This record gives sequence, structure tokens and C-alpha cells, in this order.
Amino acid sequence: MTGLERATQMIGSKAVRLPLLLFCLLLLVRPAAATPRIFWEKTGEKRIFEGGAQKIRHLFRFRNEGDSQLRIERVRRTCGSCSVFNLSRKTLAPGAEAQLEIEVAFGPGETVKKTYVYIESNDPANPFFQIALESEAPGINYPAQVFFENVPAHTPAARSIEIFAVGERGFGIREIRTGPLVESVRADTIKENRRYRLEIRLKPRPPVKFGQDYVKIRTDYPGLEEIEIRLYASMVSSAGGVSGEGRPRDPEAPDPKRDRRR
Repeated sequence: MTGLERATQMIGSKAVRLPLLLFCLLLLVRPAAATPRIFWEKTGEKRIFEGGAQKIRHLFRFRNEGDSQLRIERVRRTCGSCSVFNLSRKTLAPGAEAQLEIEVAFGPGETVKKTYVYIESNDPANPFFQIALESEAPGINYPAQVFFENVPAHTPAARSIEIFAVGERGFGIREIRTGPLVESVRADTIKENRRYRLEIRLKPRPPVKFGQDYVKIRTDYPGLEEIEIRLYASMVSSAGGVSGEGRPRDPEAPDPKRDRRR
């Protein structure tokens, strides 16, 4: 092969490879499709007191760090009735921000609550994520309701509960008042000004009765000067069945209403 022929062959080979190389380079530098990208952070929380009830409002900020429109399509929470939320906007342009407020309410005797919030968006890299909220309110933790189940007729019943302080401030018990079904309440100090154990004893009751009563505790805690614990007791008749309002009743047990009709 002459030198001219070899040169012609090399030029032809390069001519074939050059367009292929340029095509590959174009693929590499081709811009990616525009996508949204969600970013969030907690910015603070506020404590709210309304009508003797405590609430904590958690504050969040969302920002679209992508290069196309972000849509927050759904916000859900696990605790339906105890929390509400407010989202300032659902559609965010690139660089735009939105505020999310989640308000957690505490029932009587509650001081700690855990809630999960679920966020769904059109962010392809993070379409679904959750925020775990730990809410703690200072105050007195106590059971709002105490149940005495299947108490034998004409027999006293006893339950022990604990009440304790949450937060830096402690409390003392000044007075305990009870309703007619309660025989006694004994308060023992577990830790001074922090934690107490109460033993609640009910009076013996006749069968075919469903008892409801209360224990009211006066304290020196501001805003919680009196806390109330509701008591519920189901009595067991001599035949062994549970009787009373809203409870299964022994069909062989005497019916006072039927007897009165005779």
C-alpha cells in the first residue's frame, strides 16, 4: 500500500469517528429535566393556654430548592382530633417558601404527646416523608379516668395511681375531696414536690350498680389549682356476671325495673 493510500484510509477512519464523538459529548452536556426539590426545617414552637387547656404550636418552613414548581399535595397526621395544621401555601415556585403550623392539644392530665405528620409532594427524589413531633407541656401528669373493673358486690375495691410534675416546677397537695362512693384516699410522697402515689378505696356497693364518682385534688400549681379524676366502677353480681349501665348483664339476675312494674 502506497503512502497516499494509507493517508486516505486514516482520514476516512477519523471522519467516521468524529461525528460519533461529538454525539456522545452532546449527550453528556445535555441539561437534565427540571425538577422540584423540597427542603424543610423547624423554626420554633409556641406554648398556648386557652381556657385552662394547654397547646403547643410547632412552626416549620418549607422551601423549593429545585428548578420547577413544587406542589405539596397532602398533609396528614396520626393524631386527628388532638392536632390541627395550617399550611400557608401548597404551590411553590423555585426559591419560594411556605410556613406550616402544627398545633397539638393536651387533654386533662396529659403532658407528653407524640404525633407524626406525613407530607406528600411532587418531589421525585422525596415524594413522601414524615415529621415526628415530641410535644411536652409543663404541668401535672395524672390519669383523667380510673376504672374499677368487676368489683364483687358488697366488697371494697382499691386502685393505686401516681401523679407527678413535668417540667421544672413542682407542686404540693393541699386538699383531697371525694364523692359519696369513695371510702378514702391515701396520698404517699414518692418524691417531695414532684411525685405522689394515691390509693383510692371505694365503699362496698350492692349488686346491679354501675358506679361513677370523682376525686378532686387541690394543688399549689398555678393554673392547675384543682384537678379532677373521674372514677368508674362495674359491680359483679352474686351470680358472677357484670351488671350495670352499659355493661353485660346476667340474664338470670333480678331486674329491678321489672319487679317495680309488678
